[in-house]
Amino acid sequence: MDSNYQGIVVILIVLIIVLIYYYYPVDQKKKETPTESKKEPTPPPVSPIIPPIIPAPAPAPAPVVPIYVQPASDLSDANYQYIPDSDMMGADITGQSGIDVPDFDTAKRICLTMPGCVAFGYRVADKKAWYKNAIIEAKPHTGFHTFVRKFSTPQPDADFDVIANSDMMGADIQGKSGIPVGSYAEAKKMCLDDPACVAFGYSDTYNKVWLKNGIIETKPHTGFHMFVRKLHHPPILPPHGFHPILL
Repeated sequence: MDSNYQGIVVILIVLIIVLIYYYYPVDQKKKETPTESKKEPTPPPVSPIIPPIIPAPAPAPAPVVPIYVQPASDLSDANYQYIPDSDMMGADITGQSGIDVPDFDTAKRICLTMPGCVAFGYRVADKKAWYKNAIIEAKPHTGFHTFVRKFSTPQPDADFDVIANSDMMGADIQGKSGIPVGSYAEAKKMCLDDPACVAFGYSDTYNKVWLKNGIIETKPHTGFHMFVRKLHHPPILPPHGFHPILL
């Protein structure tokens, strides 16, 4: 029994030694480095600092180039009645509306030489002209100006009575209507040389003559005049507001 007891004791001692050998270094390591088993908390990510966006400065406005505005005093003319800041809305000559002109003097000359032109509108800012073949009511229009031609009053004639600013719409002699002539004297001679001619219409605006073989009612027509032979007509009444110039 004693030998058995001793054997058991020896086995127990050996087991103790083995346990100490295997487990002591680990425990000792744990004791020596206790902080290594703890993990430090991961700090939150730091957002990058974005600099504020500064808008680019607005571009400087383009310099304003002043438009020369012709003084009203420069627009007066002996050949025209000047109606400032007004416009005739209509009666435009076909193809002669909104025409670019170099200056006001050119605009005036164009109307004086254009057949049928009795007035024109002129816009100073962009130097454009609108040519008219009739006189109508002018409406207010700032910066736009109307110019009405001043037609010379027909002079009394020994052979013809004159009905100024009027027209006979009809009774034209066939083939002798709208004939170009160079002057009033030429128009008058054409009527005197034609036995059928009892009157004629003429205007230095159109530089044309219309020979008539009858006397009919006259209608208003600015810048156009009727000449009636004195030996070939009874007394006639002109339209309202128009009076014949008699010798």
